[in-house]
Amino acid sequence: MNRQLELLINLQNIDSEIGGLENSLKKIPLEIEALYSAYQQIAGEISSIKNEIESLNKERRGKEREVEIENDHLSKTKVKLSQVKTNEEYSAILKEMDGIKKKINQLEDEDLSLLELIEEKQNILKEKERKIMEEERGFQDKKSEKEREIEGLKNRFEQKRLERESINNSIDSKISKDYIKVAKNRGGMAVVRFAEGICQGCFLGLPPQLASEIRRNEEIIKCPHCQRVLYWEG
Repeated sequence: MNRQLELLINLQNIDSEIGGLENSLKKIPLEIEALYSAYQQIAGEISSIKNEIESLNKERRGKEREVEIENDHLSKTKVKLSQVKTNEEYSAILKEMDGIKKKINQLEDEDLSLLELIEEKQNILKEKERKIMEEERGFQDKKSEKEREIEGLKNRFEQKRLERESINNSIDSKISKDYIKVAKNRGGMAVVRFAEGICQGCFLGLPPQLASEIRRNEEIIKCPHCQRVLYWEG
């Protein structure tokens, strides 16, 4: 096989691997971010539940103050009851006291409902807090795993970069420049196989005479359609 052609094939293989490594290095931080987003979602739910509980407790405190006011009102009304002089006044005060008691009962019922709702929210909160602890442990473990993966990819990338540099230094400068130009215009693929009479880059057929020359691998031959360098694997 032509030495320059062999070097180009090796260069293309390394560039393809480097491209894959670069894609992985870009993808992993996004994967970490996605894991963190799941954790953050639960944290947001916890914050929302805590705000709901605080709002409900505030509402309860308001109900309790209202009950205190109404109880004070009831006590004062009872005092008035001992001071009335007519049956009409007595009946009016009893009716007023009955209304106050009903209001107190209503407020206490509402307070009880709020308490039950708070307890329900607190149970949900406990479950969410348990879940977020699990999520945090899982996130930290996966994050560490992804960071180790990144370190391995970086080491592999540096190894391939040095290999590429060594190969590229052995390629004729004109051929190297042409390779870079074609790779840039053809999605990173400047060297492809020739198989079954077809360029495996653009998938167009080639004339029989050219196909015969390519199969010998004795010189650098380009596809007349896409300008990629072609080689035969046999």
